Amino acid sequence: MDKRIIARLKSIGAEVFSCNLKSKLLSSDEILELTNNKLGFDLTNRDWVDPNRRTYYDWLCYEIINAGAKWVFVPVGTGDLYQNILSVLRDEVLEIREDRRLEVGMNDIASRNIIGATTYDPKTSMNKLFAHHRPTLNEVSSFLTECIKDSVCSSKSRIHAVKETSAKNATKLAHFHGISTEESGIAGLAAYIELEEEIPKDDTVIIVNTGWLHLPIASS
Repeated sequence: MDKRIIARLKSIGAEVFSCNLKSKLLSSDEILELTNNKLGFDLTNRDWVDPNRRTYYDWLCYEIINAGAKWVFVPVGTGDLYQNILSVLRDEVLEIREDRRLEVGMNDIASRNIIGATTYDPKTSMNKLFAHHRPTLNEVSSFLTECIKDSVCSSKSRIHAVKETSAKNATKLAHFHGISTEESGIAGLAAYIELEEEIPKDDTVIIVNTGWLHLPIASS
């Protein structure tokens, strides 16, 4: 982790515990033990907080879907946002629920191309997307397969591994146009740059920018 982030966390009163996260995925009990908090709660264990994990970004998902774009490019770290988009599409296309927030018809949302942008490089500049262990990403991949099978999204939908050069070029392009972001947040644009040739010129595209880490200077 960036040492500036650690310093900032400590400056606002956080206790920071270091641990090598490469070897294995830590359980909740191991996390509590390593942080000297055996009687506490592990808030990173979302299974008991929200087992479905599909309602975090639903307003954003409807905003994206209502735009009617044929291609949606979105960064994928844990995969929550990507899966939420698929979940909303599935529920609407398969008529599992009817939500008043959907403002367009089935022809505007069916067979969309939902492209996730991620990285598997431990040294990546897209450091908000990478982790040595991402169990939720396996879940998202399985869910995507089901959605393609049920014609919720197109067969071109996939999670695409972005190259470092593309991530840097996308960031430079975004900054040139005055867009606040960093490599992780604009990974969708990087994926678009790499896949542009397979996108028909008349197709509409949405690129989701999840922004950047704002690290204010610690007060003295």
